[in-house]
Amino acid sequence: GSNSNGPNDPNQQRENVRKVIEESGIEFWALQEIVETFRFNRLVDSLGTNWIGQLATISGQLKIGYLYNTDVVREGRPIHILKDPVNLGYFAGRPPLRMKVEVILPDTSISITFITVHMKCCGGANDRDRRESASTSLKTHMDFLLANEPVILIGDLNDELGRSISGGRVTPYQNFLDDPQN
Repeated sequence: GSNSNGPNDPNQQRENVRKVIEESGIEFWALQEIVETFRFNRLVDSLGTNWIGQLATISGQLKIGYLYNTDVVREGRPIHILKDPVNLGYFAGRPPLRMKVEVILPDTSISITFITVHMKCCGGANDRDRRESASTSLKTHMDFLLANEPVILIGDLNDELGRSISGGRVTPYQNFLDDPQN
């Protein structure tokens, strides 16, 4: 958040986030709604030299990004996908951020592509339809360009998988649910 749209004490909020990250033992995070880059950079610095944070360059005020421990995740290079004008509208000006990394496990390592999203908010019919269009574009991208890679889609879907928040309509992510093998 920021001073005008977030917690009353942004420094305490950053400290709370740091504690959650450190105490969770989770080494890779996909983040949404990062408003102030300097506060994000302070968070990254407070975690130690083995942590890297990378934020989207196309996101408007609400940035998405990644935060990870280089002891476990070898650095990847995030790239925006589906950033053409039509898709940008579907994704509310926040195109997905894709990053291929090597995850180092105790006895092996594996390459994984992560895609983080911050989908269009709110419960209106138009909002839901934009999420559905974004979901269609995203699934097509994954099916055609990442078909032979392990992919983890992570982020803020701003809707439910069982039924949409928009008047109980079908989830905008039905296309993913209808294709469980992929």
